[in-house]
Amino acid sequence: MKHYIKLGLIAFGLFAVFALSACSSDEETTTTTEAPAAKEAPAKEAPKPTATSAPKKEAPAKEEAPAKTVTQDVVIGVPAICPPIFNNRFLTGSCFERVQMWGFTEGLTWMKHAPIPVQVDEDVPEKSMVESWEHDDTANTLTWTIREGIKFHNPDFGTVDAEDVAFSFNEAMAEGSTFNRAGQLRAWIETIEAKDGKVFIQCKDTGCQNDWIRQQSNYNGQTASITSKDAFDSLGEEASLADLDNMTGPFRATKWVAGSTIESVGVKDHWRHAPHLDTMTFVEIPETSVRTAALVNGEIHLSDLPPKFVAEAVEKSGGSAQQIGGGKGQGWFASGQFWAQTDYLGAAGEGNDPAARPGYMHDDDHPWIGEWGNDESMERAHKIRKAMGHMVDGEKLNAAIFGGLGSAAPLAYFGWTPDMPEWKDEWHVEYDTDKAQALLDEAGYSDCFTVPYWIPPDVTVVIDPEFAEAVAQFWSDGGCKVEIEKTAYSARRPTLVSRDLNVFFAWNTAGAASPKDTNGVGPWVPRAGSWNGGFEMPDELGKLHPVIDAEPDSDKRRAYNEKVTGFVADWHIFISKVESTPYWALHPTVAEWNPYQGNIPYFGNPQTIKMKE
Repeated sequence: MKHYIKLGLIAFGLFAVFALSACSSDEETTTTTEAPAAKEAPAKEAPKPTATSAPKKEAPAKEEAPAKTVTQDVVIGVPAICPPIFNNRFLTGSCFERVQMWGFTEGLTWMKHAPIPVQVDEDVPEKSMVESWEHDDTANTLTWTIREGIKFHNPDFGTVDAEDVAFSFNEAMAEGSTFNRAGQLRAWIETIEAKDGKVFIQCKDTGCQNDWIRQQSNYNGQTASITSKDAFDSLGEEASLADLDNMTGPFRATKWVAGSTIESVGVKDHWRHAPHLDTMTFVEIPETSVRTAALVNGEIHLSDLPPKFVAEAVEKSGGSAQQIGGGKGQGWFASGQFWAQTDYLGAAGEGNDPAARPGYMHDDDHPWIGEWGNDESMERAHKIRKAMGHMVDGEKLNAAIFGGLGSAAPLAYFGWTPDMPEWKDEWHVEYDTDKAQALLDEAGYSDCFTVPYWIPPDVTVVIDPEFAEAVAQFWSDGGCKVEIEKTAYSARRPTLVSRDLNVFFAWNTAGAASPKDTNGVGPWVPRAGSWNGGFEMPDELGKLHPVIDAEPDSDKRRAYNEKVTGFVADWHIFISKVESTPYWALHPTVAEWNPYQGNIPYFGNPQTIKMKE
C-alpha cells in the first residue's frame, strides 16, 4: 500500500513560479548542426576532341564541415563548498547531505519521485543497491543482498559489494566519527558485517529500525554514503577519504577545491539514472547580492537565494523559481539545557558523564539555562526564554525579511500547529513587549542581560542570517545587550558534538506539513559523536528514542512524538517566529529540473537538469 506524506506548499505570490517538467528519459541529450551542402560549380564546356587530347581530370571533392556538438553544461552558485571528504567517518556538518544530494556519492535506496513538497513512503526497488532483504524478528537481525554491477568511478576499485557497504556503515559509526547521524545509526545497529557475500546486521535489543529503507534513501534521513573498502585498503586512510573516484554517483568529480570550485562530468552509463548534463560546475559565492547578480548576468544558471533575492533574480533575468522544500520554522534554540542525568541509552561513550556536560552552566550569567530537578531554577529560566520570544514580532519579520512569502502563524517545535489535535495554546509565544518585561521582572532581570547569540552564516538553506540579525535587533530594543557571533557552522559544529553549546543559536524546526510520525527524539539524547543543538532529554523521555524507531504503527509513533516534542514546546527551548519556504532561482537557459524533497532542502537530483539548446 502506498503511503503519501504531504509536506505542505506555501504560495510564492510575488513572482511566477514556472513549472519544470520531470525528466522521463535517461538518454544522452546532444544535438548536432549540419553544415550546408557545398554548391556544385557550373559545368565547363568540354574541349573539342583531338588526336592528342588529354584525359579529363576530376575536381577534388569539397569536404563537409564537421557537425557541431551542443553540450549540456551547467554552473551552480552556492554559499559554501565543503572539503573533498567522502568517508562517512570524517564528514562534518551538512556536508554528508551535500556530497550525496549533489550527485557524487550514493546511499543504499531511492524513493519514488513526487513533486515538492511531497515525500512518498515507497521506494523504487530497481534503483536500490539492496536487491533483496530479510528481517528475522526472532533473531533480531536484518540481512541485505547487494545488487551486482554498480561501478565505482575508478575501475580499479571494482563494483559495490557487501564488504563496501559494511565498511561504509562501520566508518559512519566508528569511535570519534563526525558523521551527522552516527548516533542514530548506533541507536539500532549493534554490529554490521559482510558475511557470505551479504550484509548481516545484528540489531540492538530494542529491535531493528522499522523505516531503514526511507532513512537510507535519497531523502537523507540517516543516509550513509557507500565508498570502496578496496580504496581504503590500497590507498590508505588519508588518501582514500578524499579520492575523487571513490564514489558511485551520476557525476564524477574531476576537480574539488574547498571554498572555491567543484568541476564534474556526467556518468552517461550510470546504473541508477544517467544524467542529461555533460558537465556540472559548482562555484562558491558567499555574498547573496553577488550570487544574484551572477545569475542575472548568466554567469551561473542556478542558485540558492533568500526569497526576496529570488524574486529579484527571476524578474531581472526572465528566469524562474523552483521550490526545493516544505516550510521550515525560522527561530532559535536557547541552548545549554542538558537535562539527561545518566547514560540511559548506553551511547554517551566511555568516561562521558551526561550529568557533567561542559555547556551545562545554570548560573546567573546563563539565566536561560535551567537546572533539572531545581524547580526555582527551572521556572526562572523558563520565564527568561518566554520573554525573549515575546520581544520578537514575527509579522514584521515576515514582511521585512521574507517579503510576506512566509507565515507568522503559530508554529511550535516539530511543526505542531493550532489545527492539530496535539496543539496546546501555551506553546505559542506571541509578540507582546509588556509580557516580555513582566517576565523579566519576575525572573529578576528587569534590565535584561548579555545575550550571546550565534548566527551561522554558511547554512542559509537552514537559517536566514538576515532574519536572525533582525531578531537580535528586537532583543536589543528590549534592553538586552546582544553579542552576535558569526562563526561558520562547519567550524563551530565540534562544540555541538562535545555538548559545549550554551548560547542562543539561530536555527530552524520542522514546518507545519512535515511528517509527524518520524522519530522526534532525534539527536536530543546522550550519544557520542552526535550532533546536538544544546539540549538533551531527561531520562524518562529520552528512553523513548529506540521505542519510536522500532514502533511499526504510525499513529503510535505520532503519539510518542507528542510527548517528546511537546516537552520541548512546553519549556520553549526552541521558539519559531516565521515559517519560510525555500526556493532556488533559475536562469532562463535552464529547461528542466526535477528536484525532490530531502530531509533538509538542499540542491538535489542534478541528473534531471536539462539546459535549453
